[in-house]
Amino acid sequence: MRTQRVFDQTAPSPDEIRAAIIRAHHERSQAFGRLLGALFSWRREGVTEPQHTGDLGAAACR
Repeated sequence: MRTQRVFDQTAPSPDEIRAAIIRAHHERSQAFGRLLGALFSWRREGVTEPQHTGDLGAAACR
């Protein structure tokens, strides 16, 4: 009866959908900003290449 339970649920309102889209866009923008920040801070330190591929990922997660 799983399919019946899915149909019994109410659909999200247009406002809830819009809020979810805005929230996802904001989170993606912030992640991209952290990545760019890591790239530019890495450049400012005078390093021409990362020591290993995890350096940028670790810096972006700070």
